[in-house]
Amino acid sequence: MKNVRNLAAGLVLGVIGFACVAGLLLYAINQAKPSQIVRINSENPALQKAIGEAQKGMDDFIKALNAPKPDQRFAVKGTFQTLGGPEYLWVRKPVFKDGNFSGELDQQPIALTGKHKGDPVSFAKKDAVDWLIKDDNGIRGTFTEKVLVGH
Repeated sequence: MKNVRNLAAGLVLGVIGFACVAGLLLYAINQAKPSQIVRINSENPALQKAIGEAQKGMDDFIKALNAPKPDQRFAVKGTFQTLGGPEYLWVRKPVFKDGNFSGELDQQPIALTGKHKGDPVSFAKKDAVDWLIKDDNGIRGTFTEKVLVGH
């Protein structure tokens, strides 16, 4: 009889444990928010056009970056090669020197291994695909963002 009670008690505890885990899982699923990740083919014509527009204005961006006004903040988006193809990431606090941008990743990479948001990175000017200048007048640049919002 004692074994039956122990078996019944174990069964009840197992069911309660399973219910708790299932409840937590359902709660987590319901609380999940959609990802901010946008997947787009790097050869997408609209994306390539936006990159071309950004690169046309890159020299003016670099001039502004090298002579900032007190109210200005800057970011540049770079291309980082991964096994799955290019990953485009925003870099904050950019510096341009000797043909290269350097700064801190402003977002958590998905495919770029070994790097995290806030880590220092650098890339060549030719790998810059977008830029941003934010000041009291608004935001300039962000050519690729306008394409990605539509996806």
